[in-house]
Amino acid sequence: MYARVTIIQFQPGKIDEANHIVKDSVIPVMKDQQAAYQVRNDK
Repeated sequence: MYARVTIIQFQPGKIDEANHIVKDSVIPVMKDQQAAYQVRNDK
């Protein structure tokens, strides 16, 4: 079994911009990958 963990760091003043980038670009790609059972957005 393998696991992939992605941790994203960003500047405190750019939280909204980073959130949009993650939701619009990163999460869709992760969901399309094989065995992507769960994508969490802890907000």
